[in-house]
Amino acid sequence: MLFVGHRGASARSPENTMAALTLACALSDGFECDLQQLRSGNLVTLHDATLWRTATFPNRNGLASLFLRACPVGWLDDAAVADADVGNGEAPPRVDEIMGLALDRQKICFAELKAPEGASAAEVDALACAAAGAAPAGLDHLLTWISFSPDLCEAMKQKSPDHKAFLVAYVHDEAGCRAVAADAAKRGLDGIDVNAGSHVTRAVVDECAALNLKVVVYVYRAPAVNDVPALWASSRDAGVWAFTSNLPAGVDSAVAAN
Repeated sequence: MLFVGHRGASARSPENTMAALTLACALSDGFECDLQQLRSGNLVTLHDATLWRTATFPNRNGLASLFLRACPVGWLDDAAVADADVGNGEAPPRVDEIMGLALDRQKICFAELKAPEGASAAEVDALACAAAGAAPAGLDHLLTWISFSPDLCEAMKQKSPDHKAFLVAYVHDEAGCRAVAADAAKRGLDGIDVNAGSHVTRAVVDECAALNLKVVVYVYRAPAVNDVPALWASSRDAGVWAFTSNLPAGVDSAVAAN
């Protein structure tokens, strides 16, 4: 089982920063990151729909800083986002920077595309086009597109057929895993990415394999209650392909064992 740093090595460095992503490359098999689309159409590495939780604007006055942090990132231009500090003086990484890191280090990149809530078909298509155009040559075996949006996943697979596309979902039981897998298979995707837990069993993984789907599991929040040795071991024993972990202290021996 592979280990991939969730938003980079986010247990040890600010999430979705180049520092966290670079550290994940050193500690594990690669990294997962989140991509949001700016007003220009360019992509930037950021989990939330705003910069409120993760950024400050030390070069802007109080009101300007509050506005930029609260504004939907899709309304912001590149220069404004480049002025944000998301940790250690870093601006949110551009998509070319994170793709270049994966290519240079020859590490896995799970790139999660964030579709705006209620996105139209045209908006989904525009985001898929921007993402497909951002993937450099040489990443075919390393880059996997992931998204909670089934339509966006399907669009990515159509526009970027040389890269894998996985449908992300939060599920409660084995039946939930099977429903996500059925949708992914129907859409011609390559796998599913679900929250780590006891519902991810060998039977579920085997049924996914019969549909030509790989299974990835992820953790949420930091610290994550499902980012622990017991779940690393049970996921491995179930045949999970990759575990997306915050890479907390203690994971190093599990990574080495794989």
